[in-house]
Amino acid sequence: MGIILRDIFGRRAPRNTEPRDARFMEDALRRWGDTVYRVALGQTGSPSDAEDVCQDVFVRLLRDRTTFTSEEHLKAWLIRVALNRCHDLARSRWSRRIPWDDQQAEEALHVSPTTTPAEESIRELIALLPEDQRATVTLYYAEGYPAAEVGRILGCSAGAVRTRLSRIRETLRRQLEDRRGDPRDPTSTDDLERRSHD
Repeated sequence: MGIILRDIFGRRAPRNTEPRDARFMEDALRRWGDTVYRVALGQTGSPSDAEDVCQDVFVRLLRDRTTFTSEEHLKAWLIRVALNRCHDLARSRWSRRIPWDDQQAEEALHVSPTTTPAEESIRELIALLPEDQRATVTLYYAEGYPAAEVGRILGCSAGAVRTRLSRIRETLRRQLEDRRGDPRDPTSTDDLERRSHD
């Protein structure tokens, strides 16, 4: 019995029999490398892990034979593979109970010179969210996908994405209030609220 492969939208995925050429790989890396890295960083919280995931994703692209029907199909495939790889990495670390060393913790909490205290607080809290919620936040806020596209990538409805985002905002708001002790503190989730409807 043969296996029928399907793309992320449930359609039968055509298979390419030709190896990927250098031009295709360079173009994919140039167009989508930063996106894959940002998704991986949002999931792992570690620049070094994000780089590893990014490398793994593009090696897999080199070896994979899926025929992409559009740039969006390729982009969605890359993001889905990155999310799966991050999940595998987290599961591997958890199953082996490998704690983060000081360098990894420092990388995860790295503050750029332009990061405000509010942004840093939100970043820290997002890093503590479950994997599916981090992916939702990363795709919606950092990558700018509309809820419907986030849903297609994550395999859920746009309504489920909006519900998830609403719950995430409420969770972050409560956690920030707990940290600050003042619900009117300017370090709130107002920035997340600005893009809550698409």
